Amino acid sequence: MNIPIVVAAFNRPIALQRVLKSLESIQYNTPVKLYISIDGQGPDEVYNIAENFNWKAGDKEIIHHQENLGLRKHIISCGDLALQHEGIIILEDDLFVSPEFYNYITQIHSTYKNENKLAGYSLYSHKFNETAQFAFYPLEDGNDIFFLQVASSWGQCFTNKQWSMFKTWYEKNLHISLTTKTNIPPNVAGWPETSWKKYFITFMIENDLTFIYPRRSYSTNFGDAGVNHKGYGRFQVPIQYFRSTLKLPSYNDSLAKYDSYCEILPECLNSFNKNLRKFDYEVDLYGCKIMEATKSKYILTTRPCEIPVLSYGKAMVPHEANIISQIPGNDICLAKTKSIDHKELKFTVERMVYFHRLPEWHLTKQPITKNNNTSFNPDQEYLLKIYSSKIGKFLFKPVFLIYNILYHFRKILARI
Repeated sequence: MNIPIVVAAFNRPIALQRVLKSLESIQYNTPVKLYISIDGQGPDEVYNIAENFNWKAGDKEIIHHQENLGLRKHIISCGDLALQHEGIIILEDDLFVSPEFYNYITQIHSTYKNENKLAGYSLYSHKFNETAQFAFYPLEDGNDIFFLQVASSWGQCFTNKQWSMFKTWYEKNLHISLTTKTNIPPNVAGWPETSWKKYFITFMIENDLTFIYPRRSYSTNFGDAGVNHKGYGRFQVPIQYFRSTLKLPSYNDSLAKYDSYCEILPECLNSFNKNLRKFDYEVDLYGCKIMEATKSKYILTTRPCEIPVLSYGKAMVPHEANIISQIPGNDICLAKTKSIDHKELKFTVERMVYFHRLPEWHLTKQPITKNNNTSFNPDQEYLLKIYSSKIGKFLFKPVFLIYNILYHFRKILARI
């Protein structure tokens, strides 16, 4: 297998050292070439780390761009290396890989290299729906991978053929604005122009392609602060430390296939629930699809509807399990698309408890803890900013006020 690795770096020397260390500790069965691609106008320390790194598994080549390409152009240039080889594995510098990641890619590529439905292979196991901003639980179908129409950006592999198809599309659509497109999730359309991923997801949707994702992750994301990231570590996931022979279904045989909204495909549900087979429908269990872009006559949704044809409860996870097991209730309904409320579902404490499996008091009460810091940590601030805007300012903003008052009051008392 002639698939090299490229590490994309810019201005995070500590992150670069960490990802290189994770690569260095792996036993490779065959020679593997390593590229280190450094975007221009970064600190000299980054280049020095790359230059001094001793890569024992094969050849090492440093690509040092003189101009600052920016994230999108830089990753596209890394992907172009696939055209010189059988494929390419792209790792941004804030990642850390499993000791078994190359063995995983070897098994995946051996099985799926001729599968025309695929746009790439992910190392990272997707646990979060970026459109709905809730946890994502793929259906357990007895296999070690699932299919999702979302490009991976936290450790991914593209074959020569896959990247060639994307690059042809990309060059034709490079100057087309994606902001107003209704066939892609609204959050993706709203991503900045520095995002290569928004173009790749659009390419996948328009060509009916998908990505392979592992159930156990072979990479994780530290989320170090950088030009395009604020430095939150909320995308850390457990990585696989032990070798295993993977159970890999064909695309047609898989029962865990998802669209760009992380919604299971109707064909998978139809395999379990015969009552759905006679309907032309889309799935909207997160309640955030653009209804005006929905072409099917019926929709299976958690949004309010007045005249459901079929209905189910919502207690099991993942939410499609309620439909598969036909749990009684009125939380999920199949109805005519034109008859349902088209408003996107709001964030509520009930929905957060369901998706994130948290005790409700985590979201409604602030526990008293000893904390000598002057502010919350970045992850706490991030969560509070999201949920204060979604649930209501009354829920979390008083916490900041009370916290700051108590903190300064303690400081005054300490001086007396």
